[in-house]
Amino acid sequence: MKLSTRGHYGMHAMMDLGFHYGQGAVLLRELCEIHGFSEKYLEQLLRLLRQAGLVESVRGAHGGYWLTRPPDQITALEIVEALEGELNQAPGGCKSECVKSDRCAMFELWGVSVEAMRRELVAVTLSQLIATQMEMNRKDNEIDFAI
Repeated sequence: MKLSTRGHYGMHAMMDLGFHYGQGAVLLRELCEIHGFSEKYLEQLLRLLRQAGLVESVRGAHGGYWLTRPPDQITALEIVEALEGELNQAPGGCKSECVKSDRCAMFELWGVSVEAMRRELVAVTLSQLIATQMEMNRKDNEIDFAI
């Protein structure tokens, strides 16, 4: 599976929101400035994350975005699927409707691969990703939390 820009940008935004969890709403403008993302594009991604129940938002002077649950209760799988759709299709383009799917080694391989990816992504929480990034930043002597 290839993570699209949607998944990549959205994951970074979620890590930033997770880093600021419990500190109030984070402005869209701030999220965009950190990474150089387009406000319109990130707003679309945050809308998907809101529809999935992962973030909430409010407009206005004290508005912004925040996580609906603590970062240790949000998995990487939830984020990826909110942004990319359900991970159930084989990356090779195989489809279950294929007349040969019940007797195709490649179809079986893709199915096993997708299940392995789902297991790995569900095992990683947003807080674990944040901790890993903070450690990487510390090793690089970076001051900002930019992911």
